[in-house]
Amino acid sequence: MPNITLKKIIFNFELLSADNKPVSDLVVTMQYFDGNNDAWVSLAESTIKSGKLNLALKPPVAFNATRAINTVVSIFWDKANSNMLPNMRIIPKIKVLNTSKQEVLASTFESSVNKRSKLLNINFGKTWMLNNKAIKKIDHYKNFIPISSHFPITNKVEDTSAISALNTKIRKYSDDNKILLREKNDLNRQKNELKLNLDSLENDKNLLINENKIKENRINEINKQLRDDNKKMATLTTTNKGLLKEIDTLQDQLAELANNRNWDETPISINSFCSNIVNEIDKADNPKAESKYKLTNISMKLKALVNADSNNAVNVQLISPDKMKDMDSDALSEINFNVSAQNERDTDSLTMPNLSGLTETAVRKQLSRIGARLNPVYQSNIEVSNGASFKQSPQAGSSINQNETVTVIFSKNE
Repeated sequence: MPNITLKKIIFNFELLSADNKPVSDLVVTMQYFDGNNDAWVSLAESTIKSGKLNLALKPPVAFNATRAINTVVSIFWDKANSNMLPNMRIIPKIKVLNTSKQEVLASTFESSVNKRSKLLNINFGKTWMLNNKAIKKIDHYKNFIPISSHFPITNKVEDTSAISALNTKIRKYSDDNKILLREKNDLNRQKNELKLNLDSLENDKNLLINENKIKENRINEINKQLRDDNKKMATLTTTNKGLLKEIDTLQDQLAELANNRNWDETPISINSFCSNIVNEIDKADNPKAESKYKLTNISMKLKALVNADSNNAVNVQLISPDKMKDMDSDALSEINFNVSAQNERDTDSLTMPNLSGLTETAVRKQLSRIGARLNPVYQSNIEVSNGASFKQSPQAGSSINQNETVTVIFSKNE
């Protein structure tokens, strides 16, 4: 049957007694098999009159108070319009026999469609009611029992060929039903497999989303660090320019002092010369109370005339830069001084910076600025980018001293 939007479905059925007389006033129910719920569903009721059943169904209208009935009818019409007629049967509303099984009047049918009028005809044919003897012979089904046959069987003559044909049809119906059940189980298994695959994909999606969030947070931290470093660099650049300018000024002042100074070229003893230098350094190393700097480990290199006097004492004579240009360089001696403080003065404590997320190179630069030393340790940590620091001791913001060793743990992911 081709796909078509049906306007009406007509059911035909003829039922005669075992004595070949029309059956009348028998209320029957039309049912179809719902494969999704593995159950027979009642579709409509009608009454057999004068041995004939003529039942016409129209498409369901919008849902109303009989929503459940309309839902059942709608499902059947969807299958009929989709060229997928389900198994159907006709059963008596009130049992004819005293049995616990479901009595079935007819379960085989032929269908045809009129394309022009969009009518679907379903014909269950003509059947005869079975006598008790015939019913007992075919009573070997678990849940139902046929009570009519497409072949007449009277109380006097038993048509074994008709019973055999009926049994063949019933077995075919049973086999078809088993095939449908297997197909249903296969579809359910495929559905479960698809659901598992969907859950796995959803889990992978969530993992990727979490990884992207971690990467985004890391990128934001790096960008913030870069912005902070750029600000510091700009500040250092400005400070450096100021220092360079001050250095140029000092050099100009030194040059001016050198040009204007009256050099005392009187020879003095080496001991007096050294004492004078140390005294001058000591004066320069007497800072204000708020200063945290000091002069220590000073190296000096001077060129001068070194001679011995009549007492064999070594004398030093400083020469002005102008005269030094015209003198023989071999006549000048080079004097090296290394002056170290005997007792170093303690400096104020320094503040420990935050080293989290930095590489070992960046950490060393940070610590070198405050005069601290690094003790690097590498540990596995999959939550931190490879090579980035995630723990430090002392903690950020604590006070440390110069030359203090700082332990920093870096991530190492193979």
